Amino acid sequence: MSGTHSQSATTYATYLQIPELLSLQQPRASGPEHDELLFIVIHQTYELWFKTLLHELSRAAELLQVGRSHDAVATLGRIRTIFKTLVSQVDILETMTPLQFGTFRDRLDAASGFQSAQFRELEIVLGQRDDAVLARFFCLVLPSMIGFPGHSPVPTLAPHADLSGVPIEFQRA
Repeated sequence: MSGTHSQSATTYATYLQIPELLSLQQPRASGPEHDELLFIVIHQTYELWFKTLLHELSRAAELLQVGRSHDAVATLGRIRTIFKTLVSQVDILETMTPLQFGTFRDRLDAASGFQSAQFRELEIVLGQRDDAVLARFFCLVLPSMIGFPGHSPVPTLAPHADLSGVPIEFQRA
């Protein structure tokens, strides 16, 4: 054990904050809506993978900038594997029929996966820099991300992006 000796040893559950993690799945259904938990877990998992992808893409860019292309290729291989995992999660979600989804869809109100700030950030990082999408991202999605632990509130933008419709506080200096 490195560092200072603590009163209690670190366990799997404490290191990964398992009790807190497992408390985050809060179905809104008042009745026994079996599939809502699956829906929540799949989408929370997507968000964790999006966070990891952004972290890995940043690392790959850093490695390329300092000429460590061999290490960057390994990181890109990891990124590819994460993308394959994301695609395979759709298989799990497809086990839910439209009828089953319909039993709790109304509880989502206007919520949609298209509102995922990290997904939009991935689009930007990977080169999707449509000015209209950027403006919507900065006006509608980005304000909800401010204060996310470990998250930079403003993603890297293409130098050519037209930000004229974006509030000044969200534009890069």
